[in-house]
This record gives sequence, C-alpha cells and structure tokens, in this order.
Amino acid sequence: MAFDDTAKEATDRIDIAIRMSPGTHEDFAELAMEDLGFRLAPWYGRLLTNLTMMAGTTPPVYGQAMILEDNVEIVVLTETLVTVGRVSHVPSARATMDLRSVPRSAIRSLEVDATMPVNEHHRSLYAWPGILDVTAYYDGLDVPLRAKGHSYDHGAEGNVSSMWALTEQLRADLERKAQ
Repeated sequence: MAFDDTAKEATDRIDIAIRMSPGTHEDFAELAMEDLGFRLAPWYGRLLTNLTMMAGTTPPVYGQAMILEDNVEIVVLTETLVTVGRVSHVPSARATMDLRSVPRSAIRSLEVDATMPVNEHHRSLYAWPGILDVTAYYDGLDVPLRAKGHSYDHGAEGNVSSMWALTEQLRADLERKAQ
C-alpha cells in the first residue's frame, strides 16, 4: 500500500478511534502529541504506521489506548481483525512495540465485569451497567484483548458508548464461532 490519500485517511481513522475512545486514558493525547498538539510524538507516529499496515484501509470499529506506567496497551478492531499490543518505554526514544493481529473469528472466550447491578426502579437514573471491563481471549495471541470504559455516552442520555458496542460485537463473534 503506497502512502496515498486512502492510506492517510486510514491512519487518521485509527488515530481518531484510539484518541477519542471513552476508554482511552485522558492523559494519552498529551503523551501522543508534541508541540502543543501540533505534531505526533515519534513513537505514536510509528505506532499509527504499524497499525495502518496491519489493518490496511479497513476502517476501525473500535480503538483504545491504556497507559500502564511507562507502557501503553493498544486495542484496535476492524470488521475482520483484532490487533492488540504494547508499546514499552513511552515516551522515550527507546520505545519498543509488540503488535499482533489475528482474525476476529479466532475468539476463544469472553469475560465481562460490569460495575452496577440491575435496579429496575432507578435504571434510567444511572448509566447501567456502569463501567464495563472486557477481556477477550484469542487463538494466536499471547495476550488478551483488554478494554475498559463507560457503557453509556454521558454526553447524550441513553446513547450506548463504543464500549457497549464493542461488548456486543465480541459476544456476536463468540456466538458465530459456537455455531
């Protein structure tokens, strides 16, 4: 794939999916950008290049970055692939990346932990089921897909978040595999 407008658009979509995800740590944008947000940090630019090469021009359906000390865990899903990885030693010049993609059909199991119990009388007052902590295991991946975030978009009442949608998609993947 030559770096043309299509590849640039694919890279931009992955960037937006990661940085705008409700599950992405709020400090991530500061870590990923330099010069007051006008330039990508070198490690993040390299990460986006690698993710674009893995996903091609297929748009992401979900992306997230979680900061763990000086590491960043990355999750990107397209309609057909799941990519997980870790960038170590961020934001230093010695940042290293370990990314791997497998087909979404390689899903083996799914774990979901929600923070709120069902409460029939007050469900509309609270964003039930609260924060979702999702872990999916795949054949061919040494590390699971881990994602965490609010189940509803608090900016618009009643709107499901990308985290809720991710949980629905992973469950559908698992159900397809069981058939």
